[in-house]
Amino acid sequence: MTKQKTSTHFFSFYKKDLNYLISAVISIMVIAICGLLIPLIVGFTVDRVLLNQDVVLPQFLENIYWHIGGRQFLLNNLWVLGLILLGITVIQGIAEFISEFHIAKVAENGAENMRRKLFSHLQKLPYAWHAKAETGDLVQRCTSDVEVIRRFFQNQLLQIIRCITTIIISIFVMVNLDSTLSIVSIAITPIMFISTIIYFKKRRGQFELWDETEGKLSARLQESLTGMRVIKAFGRKKFELDQLEETHRELYDYGIKQYDIMGNFWFLSDLFSNAVLALVVIIGTYRVVSHGLHLGIMLVFVSYADRLLINLRILARVIADIGKAQISFGRLKEILDAEPEPDDEGLLKPELNGNIKFNNVSFQYPDGSEPVLQNINFEIKAGQTIGILGPTGSGKSSLLLLLQKLYLPSSGTLLFDDIPVEQINRYNLRRQVGLILQESYIYSRSIGDNIRLPKPQTSIENVRRYAKIARLDNEIEQFSQGYDTVVGERGVTLSGGQKQRLAIARTLIRDCQILIFDDSLSAVDTETDREIRKSLKKRPQGTTTIIVSHRISSIYDADQIFVLEDAQITQSGTHQELVNQTGLYQRVYQIQHDWLNE
Repeated sequence: MTKQKTSTHFFSFYKKDLNYLISAVISIMVIAICGLLIPLIVGFTVDRVLLNQDVVLPQFLENIYWHIGGRQFLLNNLWVLGLILLGITVIQGIAEFISEFHIAKVAENGAENMRRKLFSHLQKLPYAWHAKAETGDLVQRCTSDVEVIRRFFQNQLLQIIRCITTIIISIFVMVNLDSTLSIVSIAITPIMFISTIIYFKKRRGQFELWDETEGKLSARLQESLTGMRVIKAFGRKKFELDQLEETHRELYDYGIKQYDIMGNFWFLSDLFSNAVLALVVIIGTYRVVSHGLHLGIMLVFVSYADRLLINLRILARVIADIGKAQISFGRLKEILDAEPEPDDEGLLKPELNGNIKFNNVSFQYPDGSEPVLQNINFEIKAGQTIGILGPTGSGKSSLLLLLQKLYLPSSGTLLFDDIPVEQINRYNLRRQVGLILQESYIYSRSIGDNIRLPKPQTSIENVRRYAKIARLDNEIEQFSQGYDTVVGERGVTLSGGQKQRLAIARTLIRDCQILIFDDSLSAVDTETDREIRKSLKKRPQGTTTIIVSHRISSIYDADQIFVLEDAQITQSGTHQELVNQTGLYQRVYQIQHDWLNE
């Protein structure tokens, strides 16, 4: 995947609304121009109409002035000037409505496109990326950071254009009205420019720290809420509150520092701006009294100087907001630039029979120093039931990750129906390989909706059929609303065994050719475990079943059992064969057998 530049990423979210954006920009420029016309009309009224002083007008306006009757007409009909001012105000109001409506549409559509793109891209990222990411931080990026960009686009972007338009026109008009007063008014511009750069850098740095800390706070809060049962069980309430308070205090400090920087900037900019404005008034008044400067021009000049200084300060503040939006988009870009899983569109999409072969397969995680699987060799025939037993850290979970093509072997060959896994489309493979985890995620929906998640349109009769296979149907019927009972977040209202059986039913409804149980019967009693396995055997023949378990009773009747130790297969055979062999399987069997018979 070729990485794009930030600007290309950014504006790609708004390109569909380019017409609205152009309309909003033109409208805000019209607003700025209308605002600057009003002081000119007031100055013209004072000088030429009321005081009868000679004021130079553009030729086309001069022609209109004399065509309607000159000063006498306007003096007798001052309502005409009032009507002109009212007309300008109406145009300004219409332009304000258009700009606000269109920029809001652009900003909202852009934010929606961002969220959609982020969510879509997150789903395409590899398992290894998600294994390192913090959920709370990702939520913060997809919500708060997107909102910062949306607010900037809706509120600050047009302000930048309005300020720049006002500043340019103000300087142009002021220079043409009086060069001396112009020099006094514009003298502050370099100072404002330098202070703006300093303010931008300081505010940007503090916001970056604040944003990162907010992500850390979101992650910690999400972790605490998710693990609330553990916190209560272990009496860790005070510890978790202290940790949360520490992060919150850090966030608070960074926020206060931002406002300190902002307060200092606004204090100094106000001081300089008001000093310059006072100087313009003093010098302007002196020139009116002693050098014949027209009163109307002086009023126009003071108005324009005030607008110039206000817009310089606003521009400085908005430029700081550019830094905030830049940081927020940089955090989104970290997600968007993350390398997705390769596009397997050109690879094979076979309908699998269930034959699997590991041919001298070794695997090492990209950031790992030691192989987690070494020289794995075994073969599974279609329709067989295979058991895998091994201690924690032996490589069982890593082997299952290879079977779903979440990782590829570092060396050797993994084949499905004699086709190397590298040649098979990963999404086609995962569609046919059903993985049931020990800790299955249950959504805060009804039990029926959780089971039919892979096939939302499936009938309730089909849902019941697979719930019966998972030995869950009788318990569901005892709930007040049956299959319509809504479970809590992450299935908190269900027991551990019920959650595992619900996950089994949810996977079975996919009718996968290959089923993998990753210690997913650990939370059910031995009798229920046996009943589930009996029900599975009644399914249509040909389904390959792989059961990973620490419990001998879950795998003893498998066609073949493999024992994993220290990243290698150390034993293989049937239950009876392994029980009679000296090794890990025999030791585990004796421990569990003796315990059951105590």
